[in-house]
Amino acid sequence: MIDALIVDITKRTVVPKSPHGTQIANHMAGAIFDSRSYTALEWQRIGTQVIGEPHPSTAGLTIEATTVLTSAQAHVVKRIKEGEWQPGTTPDEYVTDLKASAAARVRVKVGGRPQRNENALSSTTSPLNAVTGIKRAVVKNGLHVLVVCNAVKSRIVSGYCVPEPEVANRHSSWTAPRPMIIPL
Repeated sequence: MIDALIVDITKRTVVPKSPHGTQIANHMAGAIFDSRSYTALEWQRIGTQVIGEPHPSTAGLTIEATTVLTSAQAHVVKRIKEGEWQPGTTPDEYVTDLKASAAARVRVKVGGRPQRNENALSSTTSPLNAVTGIKRAVVKNGLHVLVVCNAVKSRIVSGYCVPEPEVANRHSSWTAPRPMIIPL
């Protein structure tokens, strides 16, 4: 039902009202991470460089071109490499941090990326100091956790821990062309 609401808000067939932001954030906090799996070489082709990095689920294993990774595994490796999450963070810890951030529901946006056939995306942004339950994200002043969910698939598709000035750019890259801020 909430996924359908996100689709309708994105299509502009429903005007968002005060409880919608809270409903969407709560829904995202309970979502699972996208379940796609690709080889490390395939992840590299779509912009996620993970070859040569430590495997997030198997200690002592280095990721090779033929290593198959789930979306959560590839994302946590990328976020560790970018300094957003601590080394040694597991995919489960990464997803738990994202869900804790979504539950904080400081800001909710809805939009889509028609150029990538992703027409119903929701995102939450929360300053780290407003989120309880964050365990492995790199905690620094001014950082925000951004969580992106695909309403068509009812899955979390990405998460970032970025400085406040970069939040708007990341939001826009996911929810262009005209994201809507949803009242809480």
